[in-house]
Amino acid sequence: MITKKGIAISNGIAIGKALVIFRDKISVQGYKIHDTNAEIEKLYTTVSHTSKLLDQMQLLSKTYKELYDVYKLLLLDESYIGKAVSIIEKEKVNAEYALKKITDNLINKLSLSGNEYFQAKMHDIKDIYMRLIRYMSNTVVENIEEADENSILIFNDFTVSDIEEMVKKKVKGVVSSSGNKMSHKSIIIRESGIVAVSNIKNIDTVIKTGDTVIVDGFLGYVSINPDEGTIQKYKKKKDDYENFLYSIQSEHDTTCKTKDGSIVSLYANINSNDELTHINVHGLNGVGLYRTEFLYINNGLLSEDEQYNIYRSALLSLHNKPLVVRTFDLGGDKISRFMPNSIEENPALGLRAIRYSMKYRDFFTVQIRAVLRAGIFGDIRLLLPMISSIDEFLEVKAIIESEKQRLHEMNIPYKDTIPVGIMIEVPSTAIAIDRFIKYADFFSVGTNDLIQYMIGVDRNNEDVSSLYSPVHPAILHILKNIYEKVSESGKPISICGELAGDGRYIGVLIGLGYRSFSMNTRSSYMIRKMLATFNVDDCKKLVNILLSCDTIYEIEELITDFNGKQILSD
Repeated sequence: MITKKGIAISNGIAIGKALVIFRDKISVQGYKIHDTNAEIEKLYTTVSHTSKLLDQMQLLSKTYKELYDVYKLLLLDESYIGKAVSIIEKEKVNAEYALKKITDNLINKLSLSGNEYFQAKMHDIKDIYMRLIRYMSNTVVENIEEADENSILIFNDFTVSDIEEMVKKKVKGVVSSSGNKMSHKSIIIRESGIVAVSNIKNIDTVIKTGDTVIVDGFLGYVSINPDEGTIQKYKKKKDDYENFLYSIQSEHDTTCKTKDGSIVSLYANINSNDELTHINVHGLNGVGLYRTEFLYINNGLLSEDEQYNIYRSALLSLHNKPLVVRTFDLGGDKISRFMPNSIEENPALGLRAIRYSMKYRDFFTVQIRAVLRAGIFGDIRLLLPMISSIDEFLEVKAIIESEKQRLHEMNIPYKDTIPVGIMIEVPSTAIAIDRFIKYADFFSVGTNDLIQYMIGVDRNNEDVSSLYSPVHPAILHILKNIYEKVSESGKPISICGELAGDGRYIGVLIGLGYRSFSMNTRSSYMIRKMLATFNVDDCKKLVNILLSCDTIYEIEELITDFNGKQILSD
């Protein structure tokens, strides 16, 4: 038995058979050839076969139609296949090697940018390259399509579209060589309920397809070909956890409140309408964050009517529960390969979120009109991401009013009184919150970005992500100030970042004053259960102590001790 330690990404225990998916592991050797025409014909035959395969895949999956269109364009691109033909003719080498040479050249150029958009393009090129090489070399390489309910997928890295495919295949768990807990991919995989561990370097050197694997999503351990005793131990741990989840899911009282009766509102973070069914099942108060950018990331540009129908359908499903629509938060590490993007040296501080919307206003105004039109069917609210100044907010408000006027002139029904809120994600907004209160209708604290900007830590950078802490003294003080200022105004304030669904810190947030949280639906059971063990006064006393602490270590120790005492005393 071999045991590896990584980073726990998504809770749970998964036991199954490994399916190793290292897409760039086929070895291609170059050799001289005499018949260049035969080699070129081999390449074009492969291109034709792959194109037909993509046509079949498009028929089977409307979700990835645009992605397969991108792949087919690559097959027709003279700067790709055409250059491979030129290499065969000039250097008299085999087609596989010519294709590898031009692919490596393209990948090297794209990797120098460090931009997430070009990372996505790199993935496209690698994927189409591997499809071509697999056919030419007649090599069998495991692919995600071969996964089943007993699979543990082993990746060097995976994409958001991979996660969607994993969900369809109902895979048990995922292990990857790279990644960290706060990346958007990690957030989405947690929401999917797939057990995951990341950041186990060179995992492909110790594991092969067919090995028995145990993934411990609580502690970050991966056991390869475990002995029977270890399997039985983890089976019991898995059964205990599933029984615990069943016990809290079967509770009939879905009211969320603390032990001393303080009511707490829980909302859902969602990426698509498919997740709306969880709202009533989990007893949630509505949607606190609709990440509309994933509609674009997965599908490309959507028309006004397509968006209108999505939001209208969501509102009808919610039966007057609120739907908070965040305008598309593209840019940074969330790039749609179907939409315009630019090369940036520092994407996290560049053209992203509301800044992206303001540059590409045609995209933005389409979304605004769709939301305004859908608003007549329920309680819809607009949430603006990464607002950093009053000027920026007022400019967006002017656009919203302009689109209302446009709909009015076209005699198209719309809702005139949609609340417009701000995500508190950057220090300028957090520090000057008393100024923003005069203008916005409600506020939602996006802790994922706020924390990284406040303490200067890139949460996607594996070298420094360990410094990312939601209970850094500066974060506790700024969260306290935000709540006090907004609550004094009487306007709604909630937390919608990953911190909201992290049971370790929910007592701290209650002590700071917060009573409204939006999270992935799978976290809501645990949060509801933990809140029932807390008294508000005890939480306030804890926070008062924490605010006097100087170190993160001291704060974490006090929180751990507090949580343990609350649970044991319940």
